[in-house]
Amino acid sequence: MAVTLCLAPSADEPREIVSYLLAEHQTVVAVPARHLVDRVGNLDEGSAPAVWLDVATSRARPVHVRFDLLVPGASGPARGRFLGRVRWQGDDADVYGTYLGPVSAEN
Repeated sequence: MAVTLCLAPSADEPREIVSYLLAEHQTVVAVPARHLVDRVGNLDEGSAPAVWLDVATSRARPVHVRFDLLVPGASGPARGRFLGRVRWQGDDADVYGTYLGPVSAEN
C-alpha cells in the first residue's frame, strides 16, 4: 500500500508488522512515526476491523494518529488519508487515517 501518515521508514531500517484494532468510529493510537500502512481489513470473518502498519523498530518516536470508520462515500477528515474499506457491524466502512502530532512527554 505504501501510504504513511507521518514518515516512511528508510529501506535499510529493521521493521515489523504491528496491528491495531478499530473498535469505535474513531480510534486514536500512538504509533511509531516511521511507518507504512501495510493493509486494512478484518482479523477474521465477523470480527473487528484492524489496520496493519509496517513500522521501523528503532529510532522512531511515537506519534498520535486517528483512524476513522465512515460510511462509504462520506467526506473524510480534512487531513485524512483514505486507507481502504472494511466490514464493520455488518456494513461496509471506509477507513481514514489522520496524523495528529507527536506524543507528548507529559502523557
